[in-house]
Amino acid sequence: MSVLTLDSGQRVARKVHRCGMCGATIKPGDRHAFENNVYDGQAYTWRTCLPCQRDRVSTYVWDWTGGWADEGVDYEQAVEWAEEAVEWPKHWLRDGRAITTCERVAARNWLARATGGE
Repeated sequence: MSVLTLDSGQRVARKVHRCGMCGATIKPGDRHAFENNVYDGQAYTWRTCLPCQRDRVSTYVWDWTGGWADEGVDYEQAVEWAEEAVEWPKHWLRDGRAITTCERVAARNWLARATGGE
């Protein structure tokens, strides 16, 4: 079963939330990305801080999983992706492609702010 996204966009938080990718606190007044999803019959809202959205963390983690994460991506997968992206030698290929400088920078940024996901 895969995730069904009902709505997505950006919002201003009215209460405290946590970023689903890095665990950072999203404070009242902070802009953040959201997705209203349904998975396995359960509705939920996934929230992402703007730094994770800016760095395209979800996209990189999704690509890293090979697109097989039908249930979406999560903090644990992001940890594995980021550690691998930072340590992977520049000349090595992963799944037939080199890790780009942008991806390596995004991984370093993510590791610096990661506090634990939802």
